[in-house]
Amino acid sequence: MASNTTRPPNWKSQAPAPIPGETFAAQPSLPRLPVPPLVQTLDKLTSTLRPIAYSAEEFQEVKQKILELGKAGGFGETLQKRLEQRASEREHWLEEWWDDGGYLGYRDSVVVNVSYYYGFKSQPVQHLHPALHRAASLVRASMLFRQQFKLGKVPPERTRDGPLCMDTWRWMFDCCRIPGLGGFDWSVTYAKPGDEGTSGHVVVLRKGRFWKLEPWIDGRLLSVPELEKYIFSQTSIYHNFDDYALLAEDPKNASILTTIHSAAFVLCLDTEQPSSLVEHSRALWHGSVTRPKGEGKVVLGLRNRWVDKPVQFIVFDNGEAGIMGEHSVMDGTPTVALCDAVLDMIASPEFSSGEIKANAEATLPQPLDWIVLPATTKAIETAETAALSLIESQEMGIMIVQLAYARLVRSLGQERQGGTYEAATTRRFFKGRTEAIRVVSEESDRWVASMGEDGVSAEERKKLLKEAVKKHGDWARMAGSGLGIDRHMLGLKLSLKDGEELPALYSDPVFKRSSNWVLSTSAIFSKHFGPYGWGEVVPEGFGVAYTTGFDVTGASSGFGRCMTELVLKNGEIVVATLRKPETIDDLKVQYSPDRLLILKLDVTKPDEIAASFAIAKQAFGRIDVVFNNAGYTVLGEVESVPDDVARAMFDVNFWGAAHVSQEAIKAFRDTNQPRGGRLLNVSSMVGIKALPALGFYSAAKHALEGMSEGLAGDLDPEWNIRVTILELGGYRTKAGTESMVRTEQHSAYNKPALAPSVIRAYVANPGRGRNGSQDPNKASIKIFDLSLLQDPPLRLVLGKDAVAAGKAQVASFSSEIKKYEEWSENLYSED
Repeated sequence: MASNTTRPPNWKSQAPAPIPGETFAAQPSLPRLPVPPLVQTLDKLTSTLRPIAYSAEEFQEVKQKILELGKAGGFGETLQKRLEQRASEREHWLEEWWDDGGYLGYRDSVVVNVSYYYGFKSQPVQHLHPALHRAASLVRASMLFRQQFKLGKVPPERTRDGPLCMDTWRWMFDCCRIPGLGGFDWSVTYAKPGDEGTSGHVVVLRKGRFWKLEPWIDGRLLSVPELEKYIFSQTSIYHNFDDYALLAEDPKNASILTTIHSAAFVLCLDTEQPSSLVEHSRALWHGSVTRPKGEGKVVLGLRNRWVDKPVQFIVFDNGEAGIMGEHSVMDGTPTVALCDAVLDMIASPEFSSGEIKANAEATLPQPLDWIVLPATTKAIETAETAALSLIESQEMGIMIVQLAYARLVRSLGQERQGGTYEAATTRRFFKGRTEAIRVVSEESDRWVASMGEDGVSAEERKKLLKEAVKKHGDWARMAGSGLGIDRHMLGLKLSLKDGEELPALYSDPVFKRSSNWVLSTSAIFSKHFGPYGWGEVVPEGFGVAYTTGFDVTGASSGFGRCMTELVLKNGEIVVATLRKPETIDDLKVQYSPDRLLILKLDVTKPDEIAASFAIAKQAFGRIDVVFNNAGYTVLGEVESVPDDVARAMFDVNFWGAAHVSQEAIKAFRDTNQPRGGRLLNVSSMVGIKALPALGFYSAAKHALEGMSEGLAGDLDPEWNIRVTILELGGYRTKAGTESMVRTEQHSAYNKPALAPSVIRAYVANPGRGRNGSQDPNKASIKIFDLSLLQDPPLRLVLGKDAVAAGKAQVASFSSEIKKYEEWSENLYSED
């Protein structure tokens, strides 16, 4: 239900920005979305249409229409000039057109076809009612995040190219999409300028009934236990839906609509208990379909949604949860940032459940019961019938496959390429949103043709596939730079004046076929997400979501074990390599082979390293992150360590890591399609500053760092490979206890006051690991977060002791350079 109103012409400006601060600080410096040169766009369009044409004659016809549109002094130039004029007069030439053409004038169901969902990973909670606890935690954490946003304290999203536009964040909270007269919807906002986020309500749904929950009391946010109490007692969380067939009489349906529209967000408490990824996906995507009391099918899940709200948290009775997003004025990446912040907050040991105040006066949740007339009942029945038909038309599956390869293979399966795209963000521009990356190209067409021709070698087909994937990367970069095809072509079309004839190109069957998006794809990365996705955009289409896999060396203990467990818990795929596979048999029992592949590996044997990558490729198709961790510590003064002991350690810590790095680069560049990957080489704080009694160990880490930095400089940026050196401090791992090799001390150093003896005494203290050493599990979370960054650093110094050592070394180095800087004067030859 929503009121039909006339859309105000300035509706988009009515959502206020947050209080001046960090969040919108970069907005004034963002460039405007460009209008690409007409000839450039038409040339690119031509190359994408040849593979889609059914015959040479059909291609020549569409090519002639493209030439006609682009000829000098022609109508295309007139449209181009109008578009350029529009761009010079507006902050974003496409904004209003895209809002209406892409979403607000859209008359198909937003459920399935437009809305998206993110499923949160399971969160074990020692709680009598885990669903209640999770729901209350989500409400509290989301309200805290909303407060930070309104105060302007949320950092802007960024890529390696700089900050992203945060404009659409204005439509995250306190607003709702509503139907408008004339066929164009809009979003109404109730956010107020200067609001500090210390008030606001949430609408809670349970079994089709609505409630208004007030989480704030005089500027104090209710605690998690208080929220649990109010959600449980006042929304009748275990109330039987069939016990109230008639809704309470309330003549103010309009006021209920206002309450829903103005809510910070919606919390849906569902009775379902999804137990698989597919069940979890469907429950979030469109909700359950059931037969209550033997009746016909009922879309029970959609009775418990308000799909026009941009943010709906959904919690199921077994504690599983997720979010459903409305797409019209905000794309999926801001919602990812919201979820990451909220779920990070809840998972943190520092997360405060809030203060419980005795005898605090709280406004109990208020039921929002509609007055339902016969016409309304009939409309609901009609909508449910249509929704049921739409839901039952959908098929869903989850599999392991690499996306660019999958797109091209699907084209091969059809023997004819059709409209295929991936979304590229254009938020590097002010008010930017998305552009379509066209996957179909002449390069992909040549590969498809080669697969059906006799006499073409496997090597030639592989070469053609690589060329097709490279072209896809080129298209992606152009789209993200505002130089795509489809938004420009839309702008030209919408620059027509009343009475002017549409250029022939727009009605051409090949051109129309090229933008009939049979395959709709995108990637969302979050350590908190399990299943996620969206529906197809055309009836015969597919919506495809994808994610990544990890390779962990030295997985038996320490950071290797921590990372293996963490990555698996976050729903990713892991190839775990180690000398003694039996040491992680417990994980083998917990995870199936399609999630965890365990391989025996000695990193001192290059052939075994190469074989492990080949097996990983065969099993999973690609590896996106390599955690290069195998190694051990040798304790002893440089004069005390025998050559064979030092060489054996170097064979593992340096040469083993170097050989793994070489194979990782090959896999990222030559196997992964499209190219790319993250190599995380595990060093130590002694790679920053060598320590007494650890001279050879420090030397191995210094060598590893030098090799890694040189390797990072070797790489072609087009390969999309990033190397990060992890300079770790002291952690509670076996590296400093069981796995350390201790050498006999040379008699010359056997003095308690000497630094090597102090280090040896510290290592010999059995309580040191319990008294202050840092937790590798917490550090592993940071490393996992690093693996998700689009622009990771070359070095990550991790641990307070490592940070202190790094700062001290930089200061010492700078001081010595300055002290003797003048010695470098006048050293050039006078010849």
